[in-house]
Amino acid sequence: MEEGSKRGKLKIGIAAALVLMVAAGAVGALQMNGDINLLGGEGGSKPSDEQRPAVLPTAVIATVNGLPVTESEVAPIMAQGADRAVAVDRYINKVLAAEAGQREYSEEAKVAIRAAEREVLAQLYLRRKSEDLAKSFSEDKLREYYEKNVKDEDYAQFKLRYYLSQDQNDAARVRDLADKGDRDALAKFAPVKKGDEYSSVAEIPYGLGQVVKRAKTGEKVGPVMVRDGLLILIIDDVKKGERPKYETVKEEIRSVLVSRQLNDILTSARKSASITLN
Repeated sequence: MEEGSKRGKLKIGIAAALVLMVAAGAVGALQMNGDINLLGGEGGSKPSDEQRPAVLPTAVIATVNGLPVTESEVAPIMAQGADRAVAVDRYINKVLAAEAGQREYSEEAKVAIRAAEREVLAQLYLRRKSEDLAKSFSEDKLREYYEKNVKDEDYAQFKLRYYLSQDQNDAARVRDLADKGDRDALAKFAPVKKGDEYSSVAEIPYGLGQVVKRAKTGEKVGPVMVRDGLLILIIDDVKKGERPKYETVKEEIRSVLVSRQLNDILTSARKSASITLN
């Protein structure tokens, strides 16, 4: 009975410590592509390969009331600039507070532990799965995506003016007069960017970049219903775009493919999951 009780305490104590790991930024350290500074240099600087200690994230570096403290648990504190001794000392206090929290506020602790565990495990899965998927895309796959999806027109620049109205009849009238070259109507249009600067496809308001990029100089778009009313755009000028070279956007393409595949995996999981909303 004593041995079983000790194992139960060990499991519960670690789970309780998870809550404080999240509060201390453990989740941030598990973010996709994030570096963990195991040495905790000044300002969280990244150590060189020669300086980096050869330790496993699961290596036990201390015990508190029989509970193990691992390298990965103190890593978020060290990543913020604390040295190893300070990080371990702070984390010991967290473990003690976690045990006290579970004793004194047991019901709330159960909910907090469950939420913290899910958060940490979800971030762990996303990070590790992303790393695995990133390695799975061949050079040919990345280049194929580049040739099919990265186009010159995506990098075009547009000088735009806009008119926004809350009234359908007013918007239609202004568009009709603008088409006829009416000066008063055209004077109602204001530059999308101050100083008549150009906008990229991604910068065009209300997500209309994909519509505008097919337009030519002098053309108009709208009235289009957007969240703030009815919008009309005039394309005053278009600067032809040129897509960046493959090597420049190669890793961005990899990230896009990873995100898409992750989304497909989670969408499939939702379809097969038993979900009830109360």
